[in-house]
Amino acid sequence: MKRIIGKYVKWCLFLIVLMISSCNSDNGTEPDPGNSSITGNIHYLDGSPGKFAPVELRKLSSSVLLYTNSDEFGNYTFDSLDAGNYRLRFRSTNSEINTYEVEFSLSENQNYEENLYILYKQINEFNAVKKSKEVYLIKYEPEAGKIGDNYQFVNYLSGTFSGDYNNQYTLSCDIYVMPSELDWFDSDSLFTRDYIIQNFEFVTSIEEINTNANHELRFYNDDIVKILSDPANGFVIVNKNIDGKELMIPCVDKVNNDFGLLINYN
Repeated sequence: MKRIIGKYVKWCLFLIVLMISSCNSDNGTEPDPGNSSITGNIHYLDGSPGKFAPVELRKLSSSVLLYTNSDEFGNYTFDSLDAGNYRLRFRSTNSEINTYEVEFSLSENQNYEENLYILYKQINEFNAVKKSKEVYLIKYEPEAGKIGDNYQFVNYLSGTFSGDYNNQYTLSCDIYVMPSELDWFDSDSLFTRDYIIQNFEFVTSIEEINTNANHELRFYNDDIVKILSDPANGFVIVNKNIDGKELMIPCVDKVNNDFGLLINYN
């Protein structure tokens, strides 16, 4: 009887050892960390760093999702990665900033470098004043979307005005530089249509697109550079046509008609 029990105990011990050995085999454990990495920098188009910006990395063949934040200089790193296809994304938490992502393949023992951009969705107004039905003054935010001189990334700037079912308004306009010596609240006689045309520096002339009670302006090519030049005292916007319609400032929000311009990137 003791021999039978002894053999049974030995058999149980053998099974336990076998099970432990199986659990420690390559089939049942997490693979060793990979030997590849991804590094890069997050910055605005004007080159200023994206400080402490959220970055996420997804391996496309699995549900693995990794997170990190850039440092104060905009640098970030993911290391100990396996080879494979990945999606890298700057994850915007601001309604006025675009999310930016890129996909790529990573090889074994590779240090892959990929820079990410922070792209503003719009250029808001810094100030706006209505002088008359024909004349508006506007100054856009000084940083103007942090584009710098990288205008090649911008396809066009656009502004709208919505809900003009009676066709009383227009966005068609001539744009001038507001003289630096003038105060926005100087005499209205300095802001008549004729006086502005004769005395202010001309910038550009824009014709609206008008469809179904919605007006739209688009600034292309050299006009993008001119609008983003950010003159110290802003712009004067003048009704292009003498047709009795009231001039409106281009807006970024079709619902609330908030002044500003949308940035449409290439």
